[in-house]
Amino acid sequence: MELNVDNFWSYGYDVTQLSVEDHAVLWSLIHKEIWMDSVLPNQKTVSWSNNIKTKHRQQLFDKNKDEWPMRNNNIPSEYMDIVSKIWNSDYYQSYFTKYWNKKSEIVYIDLWNGTPAHEWHNHTHEGIDLVLLMYLTDTTEWEYDYGGILHIGNKIIETQDVSLNNFVLPNNKTVVLINNINPKIVHSVSEQTIDLNRYTIGTGIKLWN
Repeated sequence: MELNVDNFWSYGYDVTQLSVEDHAVLWSLIHKEIWMDSVLPNQKTVSWSNNIKTKHRQQLFDKNKDEWPMRNNNIPSEYMDIVSKIWNSDYYQSYFTKYWNKKSEIVYIDLWNGTPAHEWHNHTHEGIDLVLLMYLTDTTEWEYDYGGILHIGNKIIETQDVSLNNFVLPNNKTVVLINNINPKIVHSVSEQTIDLNRYTIGTGIKLWN
């Protein structure tokens, strides 16, 4: 399989699945984590995340929610190794490297469990071109009513109005690549309403020639 290039450019995203091997590696890493409160409500995070809740961080986050940095300098090597393996697979690189002649850098990796609602947004302020999301959940059939649904939209720059392109259920093993190059492409997430594990590995990627 290869990246669905038409979907990526026309609708702003691509969806695939983790391999059995990569899925097993990620689960093993997640189960070793110590989970902590996040600056975001309805969410847990890990000790190496930029989103760990402290009084000071919470105050900073509350003042600067729209431009809160995802970047961190404490990414465990095990996560960098497995995410790099997934990103550097032929599925993605047959287009970005071989066809489009783009090299890349993983700028950040973050990990969280559960999600509040997120309004329409992109990650332009972080200086990244692509957002790679990997979902590991307690169920292979995530229902829409559970919340925690990723929505991909198209924004009219002049009016800021957004039309929905599609939505993605965070089913176990799902991998989503979001086009952050096009400022018209935005995404949002609905609030999770069910007490199920919804682990997300979020990665920001920078492209250059």
